[in-house]
Amino acid sequence: MKLNSIYRSKTFKDVKYLGIDKSAIRKGHGCMTIAADLHDGQVIHAEKGKSKSDTFPFLKRLKQHASNLETVTMDYSKAISRFQREYQRTM
Repeated sequence: MKLNSIYRSKTFKDVKYLGIDKSAIRKGHGCMTIAADLHDGQVIHAEKGKSKSDTFPFLKRLKQHASNLETVTMDYSKAISRFQREYQRTM
């Protein structure tokens, strides 16, 4: 995906405040899960889909490399709350 190649310059280690949300790509064309650094607004991850299988690789990298992460904000949709529970289990 083109977004992945654009936003790889920021490392997870630099992120203290993370925002995660899902967004429609286009009506009837699925969703994306987007994670952004809330300090500067830079998107650090964008992945097509919202299921566990779509987001688990991101969770794994986040757990391994986000040593300075203090806060994660997200809405309370079913997909995002599953994401949160899975992240907490992997901690």
